[in-house]
Amino acid sequence: MTYSQLVLISVFCLFTFGLSLISLVWPEKMQQYALKHCTKYFFWPNPFLGWMKTRSYLIYLRVVGAVFLAAGLFVLLVALTSWWGNIHQRNCEKHIKEEIHPGVPAEIAEADLKKCGFKTTMDPAKETLYGDKVIEGSPVSERTQVLINLDSENRVATVRVTTGLIGP
Repeated sequence: MTYSQLVLISVFCLFTFGLSLISLVWPEKMQQYALKHCTKYFFWPNPFLGWMKTRSYLIYLRVVGAVFLAAGLFVLLVALTSWWGNIHQRNCEKHIKEEIHPGVPAEIAEADLKKCGFKTTMDPAKETLYGDKVIEGSPVSERTQVLINLDSENRVATVRVTTGLIGP
């Protein structure tokens, strides 16, 4: 998640949580403010002024507060899930040797590599499984390559992980 995305999500969540807090906790004060400042709708009287004085307007404010609270929580949940997934996927290649060790079937090793975000290629002639992953950065990217040699039973024999930086 980039810095600008983080700022945008933070501003949206603060706005929605603030509006929902005011609408749910102090709807009467919000009603008073609206009646005081919204008597004119541009150059003619506000057509909603009569409705804004009723009890149904307070109920409307509470519903709006609940909707904004739900929207803010949903965006926050999606952002945290995305952030957690990115952190887990970034750290995944650092623990690949622990996950894929000698004796593991090639299918499971390939599935673990794909789960970690690697592009995989199997070379049956050389009994080798290749994995390649690039984490884009600005201006430098990080590239991790995995070379897995298989034995005659199509199980992992050796695992070699190399990491390097790619720049302009």
